[in-house]
Amino acid sequence: MFEGEKITIGMVATLLYNLSKNDFTKNNSEAIKWAINLGIINDAKENKVEPDQYVKREELAIIIFRFIEKMNINIPAVLMLYPPYDDDENISEYAKVAVEQMRYTRLMLGNEENKFKPKADVTKSEAEDIFAKLAKALEKQRESIRESKSEYKRECKRESKKESKRECERESKKESKRECERDNKKESIRLNKKENKKNKRR
Repeated sequence: MFEGEKITIGMVATLLYNLSKNDFTKNNSEAIKWAINLGIINDAKENKVEPDQYVKREELAIIIFRFIEKMNINIPAVLMLYPPYDDDENISEYAKVAVEQMRYTRLMLGNEENKFKPKADVTKSEAEDIFAKLAKALEKQRESIRESKSEYKRECKRESKKESKRECERESKKESKRECERDNKKESIRLNKKENKKNKRR
């Protein structure tokens, strides 16, 4: 999935682009432009992003957090309280919400010493684990959407059949009523003719 031992901004943008589009591209420039426009990745220097810049753990947490929000991905959170990371003071204030969200969705966790290591570069193995979880969540959501659409179509067909049946019943009743009226009219004419013949004989 990734080349080298560490991952770059360009790699992250490209992979998120591919996940969002359910497609594949190696064009880092296109992916970075997409990520900036969507608000997933930004830079203080007039949105200038260095594609070969290594990604810190807290930076990846922010990027994934934004991606989840922008794409409306529903990832169930673990219903439990975690103690603060032992290196919580090293996590940038603007990254803390994202880091906690990654923790409760179990996309990114600390190490066995309960440290998040926010300033450490994200390694290849860490990234593969994170993006595998994210891809699984996305596919699950897409499957749910497909199932909802299929159910909607099935419901539409059922309603269409019901309406068609009701329409047939209405038409049948109308035709039956018209037929009855025609028969009554014929019978009335027949009786009138019969009565007229009787009157003539008299």
